[in-house]
Amino acid sequence: MTHPPVPILSIRSALVLLAGLGCFAAPSAHAQAVVSQRVLSGAGARIIAERALACAEGHGWQVSVTVLGRAGEEMAYLRSTDANPHTNDNSHRKAFAARTFRTTSAAFGEAVAKNPGRAAQALLPNVTTAAGGVPILAGGEVIGGIGVSGSPGGENDELCAREGIAAVADQLK
Repeated sequence: MTHPPVPILSIRSALVLLAGLGCFAAPSAHAQAVVSQRVLSGAGARIIAERALACAEGHGWQVSVTVLGRAGEEMAYLRSTDANPHTNDNSHRKAFAARTFRTTSAAFGEAVAKNPGRAAQALLPNVTTAAGGVPILAGGEVIGGIGVSGSPGGENDELCAREGIAAVADQLK
């Protein structure tokens, strides 16, 4: 019994086959499966929120305060007894904008106004250009955001947001 001849691969076919096998090769020795990141603790978020609320209430302002973590997750939320209903969502949106764009929500608003190409970013869910959102930084790395809403003017919201962060500033180095 005779066997049919075995086809010989062309050089091109062999190269294609070898390239395809490369897809199954081990990952680069430089790939990193685990990373270390600074993360805002729940206790730190509560301290920030409490200090921001105390700032506002000390001025007689009824506000909502939201503190978000690195991934935009809510870490702390506090509300004055008589804060208006919209301040809940607005404080969250300010914190989210600050965390997402790594700048104050007011600075984000200014950037959008100067660069119409960024206008679509202001339409993203959970974002606002209103002042009162401040990123929380640890060693120059954004690890969260705080938003305050309800004072008479976004600059006052931002003032209290910054005061909240100042309560843990020594731990954010």
